[in-house]
Amino acid sequence: MKPFHSGGPTSLSLARLLIVPLLLSGALLPAGVNADAATATASDMPQSAAAQLAAVQHVDAQQLALSMVATANTGTTAIAPTATATATATATAIKANTVNTTNATTTGASTSNLPTQTTAAPIINASPLTPEQQQLSFPKDFTITQDIVNLSQDRSLFVDRFTGDVYMNDLNTGRNLWSHQYEHIYSYRMLPTSGKLVLIIQHQQQLQKLVLGSKGETLSTFVYPAALLGSLSDKQLSSYQISWSAPLQQGEKERVAIQQKDEVRIYEAPWKKPLRTFKLKAVQNNTSENIHSTHMEYQSDRLVIQYAAGSLMQTDQVFELLNTSSKTYQGQTIEMPWNLQSDFQLENGQAVIYSYNDNEFALGIRGATSYPIYRRYDVATGKLLIEKTRVFAAEQPLWTTDYSNGQLLLMDDQEKRMYLYDKHGKELWQLPQLSDEIRLRLIKYENKLLYVLIETKDRQFKLVKQPLI
Repeated sequence: MKPFHSGGPTSLSLARLLIVPLLLSGALLPAGVNADAATATASDMPQSAAAQLAAVQHVDAQQLALSMVATANTGTTAIAPTATATATATATAIKANTVNTTNATTTGASTSNLPTQTTAAPIINASPLTPEQQQLSFPKDFTITQDIVNLSQDRSLFVDRFTGDVYMNDLNTGRNLWSHQYEHIYSYRMLPTSGKLVLIIQHQQQLQKLVLGSKGETLSTFVYPAALLGSLSDKQLSSYQISWSAPLQQGEKERVAIQQKDEVRIYEAPWKKPLRTFKLKAVQNNTSENIHSTHMEYQSDRLVIQYAAGSLMQTDQVFELLNTSSKTYQGQTIEMPWNLQSDFQLENGQAVIYSYNDNEFALGIRGATSYPIYRRYDVATGKLLIEKTRVFAAEQPLWTTDYSNGQLLLMDDQEKRMYLYDKHGKELWQLPQLSDEIRLRLIKYENKLLYVLIETKDRQFKLVKQPLI
């Protein structure tokens, strides 16, 4: 999940999202060409979608790519062909002893070498999409840094906690199925068995829990006692974090965690007083000039807090893993290298931390240095389960990472390549970077199709399906 952003008030002026096919302008390389270690074999990959793709017509990308352009201060749109023609993809071999190297520290590592293949992108649908199907409307302050949750039946959930916007999107058509806006979203959780969405929101100074159905309808509303928010010493949204834990196992109760400064309190029904209170050692023991929380996730007694610490124009990302099943503190503090940016997700009791550097002026980030781009921890024990590191060739390396649905996508800015890994750190694919003119988010990799959301410099949002076969 990406960090929150500071957005202005919602405007009726809209940006558009449309589906476009993609024709790569460089080589598409399978796993093993530039991978040093792995934990999975080729048999672990999804079954080939070649039979499905064979029936799909291939045409020139210039004929396919259409842009829905939002006209300033109006509700009208204009359709214009994409101006860029792309060359046919060709296979390129990369030597195993290249300067850019990756290493995955796991159990039972092995290396997979698959034949080099290349493919062009097919038309997504046999019949042309209507404008209604092509476009997804966002408020003017929509940013690509929002949380993206991949769901079943080719749906995707977009959540902006700061602005309070929630969107449900159909990946097959790019159509917005439903949307809502709230004052502020503290926490959310999709319940996979029922398809319901639980939101913890602020509404008119109240802390509320909403349960939404699969069509976005409100099924129930619960107002928490005022004492929960009343216990905060500072009411500014940036000064505290709230997260909700679903009763996923038999005998569990739903709980709410509230963190502020060096303390986190755990509540459950009847919500009158804390069930447990913990002093946070990551805050108490930090020697930086300042430290504040930026993100918290809570699931079944597994709690993860992300902090931003700073001293003398340098920043430090700190994570605290906490097991709340005991009344005594059972936690682990993890500090990332100075000035290395990071995000995390809490997935089945494991903290997934992925790091990046998109600041060319970041102090201390240098080439020929091994950086942890991906780590996976057992939150209950604090044990490091998987670590993937990478050495970048550039003197001032720039790269981004994104994690979704058990896959990590790394984009090396200087190398102009993207790398797709599974949750074990096993490299699955290499492919050329799409463009220097876009920002990109990973939605999922499924059935040999890579789904990504891209934003162009003129704030057009496009959903791209790229076959990897």
